[in-house]
Amino acid sequence: VVGPPALVRGETHAFTAEVLGVGPMIYDWWRTFERLPRLRERVGSGPSLILRADAAFTVECRITDALGRRATQVRPISLLDLTVSAPTRVSPGEAVLLRAVSNTPLTDFEFTWRAIPYCGATLCGTAPETLGTAPELSVSFSTDVLIELSGTTSWGSRIIAGQRVNVLWPRAAVLGPAKVSPRESATFVADVGVVGPFFVQWWSRDIGTGIRTAVGTGPWLELRQASDYDVVVRVRDALGREQEAIHRVIVSDVVGLGEQEPRFALETATIGKGSREVRFQLPQAAFARLVVLDVSGREITRLWDGVHGVGQERLTWDPAGARAGIYFVRLEALGRAITRRLVWLAE
Repeated sequence: VVGPPALVRGETHAFTAEVLGVGPMIYDWWRTFERLPRLRERVGSGPSLILRADAAFTVECRITDALGRRATQVRPISLLDLTVSAPTRVSPGEAVLLRAVSNTPLTDFEFTWRAIPYCGATLCGTAPETLGTAPELSVSFSTDVLIELSGTTSWGSRIIAGQRVNVLWPRAAVLGPAKVSPRESATFVADVGVVGPFFVQWWSRDIGTGIRTAVGTGPWLELRQASDYDVVVRVRDALGREQEAIHRVIVSDVVGLGEQEPRFALETATIGKGSREVRFQLPQAAFARLVVLDVSGREITRLWDGVHGVGQERLTWDPAGARAGIYFVRLEALGRAITRRLVWLAE
């Protein structure tokens, strides 16, 4: 049986019986679907026929000569599959390996790679860029793209695969309280959107004069001020691109848990080997969320996520399995948030 080993779903193709012999022959063609092996259907009676591939199947040709002698040939036909192997999130200018993956040998294909620019959630409408024709390519991008891979087999089947690649530029945002007490230090975390190394610079800005004072570097900052102020963070990636964000902090009557009157407050404490106590309280019943974050702002665990009444709550975080280092506990409720630093030292 002469024909392709695989077809695209919905594609039709001719199959031919190649016979070594002379004289008249009787042809019988049968087809069996892979998912219905007991269902065998007769599909033709000539030296060739055309079949449509709606699912994987096996085609069988039986020939009988004038003396009643028979020969049978069976050929399995699979559905052609082609996918793109590539990372979905990369930094600008980062080398990206694009690789074609198929259930058919890649040597049976002629490939064409194209990059189609993406603008937000839709295509930009600009002309695609041809990247190459090899099964594997190393490329880099500066904007979001849709990778399109077109493959044409040696028997004429054509299949297209695609994958979106998002290019992450620096993003700057400040995770931290918007209201603090003059008696306490506040902890702020830089929320960045870059992959790879980055540099973070912090300033405190006087709201009245606008004067900036450098207060630190690194992914987090602990700061205490006597009056209202702005926290300014600047994030720079390895290619020198920068983003800046400003976070205003009001210094007022947010108090600790030691006060008699229930307030919006959060504290952390060490309570013995291998565990950490977290206490918070609300001035009124409200939905509250209490999470533990690492220095990159990624959520490690959620200690509370639901309605909480007036008063204090004591919770324990067991950091078993977590790496020793600096973590942050963040309380969100009543449209406000408090973040506290928590240090986990290996025992």
